[in-house]
Amino acid sequence: MASDSKPEVFEDAGVAVPATAKPSFGARVARHFKRWWWVYIIALIVIVLVVVLPVVYVGYPKMAQHIVSDSNLTVTSMVISDPSPSSFDLHQLQVIGSNSSFHPTFYTFSAAISLLGSAVFTHVQVPQFNGHNGVVIDVNQRANLTNETAFAEFCKAAIMNEKFPLNVYGKPQLKEGSLPKTTVTYNKTAMVTGLNKLSGFDLVDMSIGTNNTDGTNAKGTVYIPNPSDISIAVGNLTLNLEATRASTTTSPSSTLKKRWRRSNFKFN
Repeated sequence: MASDSKPEVFEDAGVAVPATAKPSFGARVARHFKRWWWVYIIALIVIVLVVVLPVVYVGYPKMAQHIVSDSNLTVTSMVISDPSPSSFDLHQLQVIGSNSSFHPTFYTFSAAISLLGSAVFTHVQVPQFNGHNGVVIDVNQRANLTNETAFAEFCKAAIMNEKFPLNVYGKPQLKEGSLPKTTVTYNKTAMVTGLNKLSGFDLVDMSIGTNNTDGTNAKGTVYIPNPSDISIAVGNLTLNLEATRASTTTSPSSTLKKRWRRSNFKFN
């Protein structure tokens, strides 16, 4: 019977010695890891590096660029004031739209501003912002002209067109959570409502007189519509009266404010 069995013994030099018990599977595994643990640590580190490094240095930059490329830019207000031959004050508000679930921090960067397809006419410093949907970016600074011809083309496009394309280009750094900073290309074109050739210009009132000390012979008020979100200081605005081409009008120190503008003028 099994209960009557006895341990197997071997004789060594005439002495009976019990056989050594075979170690269990768990004991063999524990002994193996105790001996080769450093190999597994190295293998784990290699696997982590092989998986994580491509994600951080390849996948993450691509994802960041996709977030930027998939966003949109809307200019809601642009005020150009105190112009000089080499610079002007710019106060511009724009809204960024994004459907991404990631909201990285964009660090301040220099952006080139141009009419789409034309040369850059100025650079502005975009402040740091968080890239969530609907974030408002407020740029308010003195902007130096880098190309007077390009700026003249921009002003002409803003006044003569119902809409015109304004391009913003830069290379900002962004950071998402604990991931490292990465550089992306920001290249967005916003369709901005223009002044549409001052369509709707109207003469509100006029009085004629010959006793004006400045040499003019009439004065009055005109209505200059501005359906856009742009306000531009144009200085002394001179317009030709084309009904008979008999005279010109001058509106001193004019600013074409957004939405509408009443302005005094004088005839020469």
